[in-house]
Amino acid sequence: MKVNSQVHNESTLSAENTDSSSSLDPQYIYIDKNIDEELICPICFLPFIDPTSHGSCGSTFCSTCVENVHDCPICRGEDFKKNCSSVKSIKNMLDKLEVQCRMCKNVVLRGELKIHQEKYCSFLEAYFEADELKRKLEGDYQEKLKSLQQDYQEKSDELERKYEELNQKLTNDTKKLVEEITSGFNEKKETLLQEWNQRNEILTQQLELKEKNFANQVYTREKLENCNKPIHLNVRGTVITVALGDFIHNDRESDNVFKKMFTGEYPCYQTSFNSKFDAPIYFIDCDLTVFYSILNWLKFGIVEKSIDVKFKLLLAGSCQQFGIQHLRKNLLQYSNLRGTEFCGYDFSGMDLNLTQFQGSNLKGCDFNHCTLSNTNFQNCELSGCNFSNSFMKSCDFTGSNIRDCNLENVNLMNGNVFNNCTIKNADLREVTDLSSFKGSSFEQVEFQLLTSLKGTSNVFTNIKGFIPFTLISNIINEIYYDDTNSDTISKELYSNTGTQLVPQLLYRGSRDGFKAIDFHSKCDNQGATLTIIKSAEHNQIFGGFTSKSWKSPKQREVVEDSSAFIFKFVKESGAQFHKFKRSSFTLRNATVLQEGLLPTFGVMLLKPGHDFTISSDCNLNYNSKSNFGIAFELPKGFQERNEQTESYLAGSHQFRVEEIEVFKITL
Repeated sequence: MKVNSQVHNESTLSAENTDSSSSLDPQYIYIDKNIDEELICPICFLPFIDPTSHGSCGSTFCSTCVENVHDCPICRGEDFKKNCSSVKSIKNMLDKLEVQCRMCKNVVLRGELKIHQEKYCSFLEAYFEADELKRKLEGDYQEKLKSLQQDYQEKSDELERKYEELNQKLTNDTKKLVEEITSGFNEKKETLLQEWNQRNEILTQQLELKEKNFANQVYTREKLENCNKPIHLNVRGTVITVALGDFIHNDRESDNVFKKMFTGEYPCYQTSFNSKFDAPIYFIDCDLTVFYSILNWLKFGIVEKSIDVKFKLLLAGSCQQFGIQHLRKNLLQYSNLRGTEFCGYDFSGMDLNLTQFQGSNLKGCDFNHCTLSNTNFQNCELSGCNFSNSFMKSCDFTGSNIRDCNLENVNLMNGNVFNNCTIKNADLREVTDLSSFKGSSFEQVEFQLLTSLKGTSNVFTNIKGFIPFTLISNIINEIYYDDTNSDTISKELYSNTGTQLVPQLLYRGSRDGFKAIDFHSKCDNQGATLTIIKSAEHNQIFGGFTSKSWKSPKQREVVEDSSAFIFKFVKESGAQFHKFKRSSFTLRNATVLQEGLLPTFGVMLLKPGHDFTISSDCNLNYNSKSNFGIAFELPKGFQERNEQTESYLAGSHQFRVEEIEVFKITL
């Protein structure tokens, strides 16, 4: 079968055996237009160039056409190149095909074209020169094109830069112009607002001044009209005539009840007409002498200084009734009211500076919002009194009974003295120092010093110097305060620690958790501490003191502390405090430090166990143990390592903890 080769006449093919040093690539222009189909590559549809045949299917291809092929294009067989080989018979047939030299146009065999072009072609030199000239022109063209492109890019970049600069300048100028306009507008606005406010203020002041002047004119006219206008009053059966202006236009007591009665704000009742008076007579329920004292105060601002205490109280009560507050407020100031009965009297709002109440019965009196400066309350009965919101300074309550008093919003520490007082049902949470309460007895008193103090049903008596009950211990409160004097418990405990300030609650198991990490997070590196423990089943109270800090090393560390001690409260013997010092024998240490343990006291080298150790989750397990006597002294008559000794502190050798508290001690 023949294939028309005219379509291939201008095809450029790489001839086999081409010299790589030559710049001339042979081009085949076939003379015969009908080439055998067996000589045509099925891929490029041109006569084969360096034909290679696949051994599996026998298909033949140009070597260049299948250069990057892995599988056979015809049969898809794998390892294509391994099974391919050159086909010399086809190559020989291709070499006999007639082709035309592109330079001289002579007809030669394809196999001889390379030799012809290199040795015999008359146009070879001219062709090389033309080809050289072509390459040169192309090189010049490419160089010129590159130069033009570079120049274009530089000019384009320059124009872009100038555009950005102009655009940025325009943006900045626009922003600056907007800011200048806005600033000018705001300044003008602020100026206009200031001018308007000034004018408005001036107009307001002028208006207020006019209104005030007008009100003064009206007031002056009414005062002149009413100051001498008579009014008839029936003061508990005695009819007197007084000037209405003394009540209505009184600057000394501007809010008095008489004014409200005579102006219709409060009801005012008329009595029967008297033949001597043709005008109404108004009833006033007040002692006549007291009324005259009030009238003199309203008219002249004076009160007789020589009046006795009972009359002062009567006058003060009438002042309260008729709203004569300024007179009432100062009436009892500097007064000597010693040994007087004032049960349930209302002193609220009065100035009682320097007033002497010494030895008086003031039970149930109301001192709400009073001013009490240097007031003497010595040996007074003050039960049930209300002192709330009063200003109290340098007052002396020595020997007084202050039971069930309301002391809300009162600063008791402002130089006031409460020595030898009986105080019951009082809220003293603001009190931080009991040096002004020497020898006083407290019953059902609530304190809040450095932490909250529960125990409102506790009794505290004969307290001297430092505050012994500021332990704020739920454990001791629950067990002992109902049965015995707290002074007996706290005094001994505190005197042995040597503390100088109020102990601070660092850690409480029921509040902070019973794990070792909870204890160490609150108590590590806090210095001296006091630990109090309550065992669960046996309700035993014991603990220990150390002047050294707790820490939480991974490996066990022992600490020497000559001031450390273990203690226990023995409820059966009247809540006696028993203290056990560290043993004097060498190789015995006071405390053990380890991250997995809570407070652990007592250890001896080469000897197992501790005087007591508290385990993590001690409220849930029985891993806490007591081997009392390891490093601390035992009670008299006790022997080491027996059941009696091991159960002495907690009630049993192994025990569960109900509560544990640790307090910071300041030495």
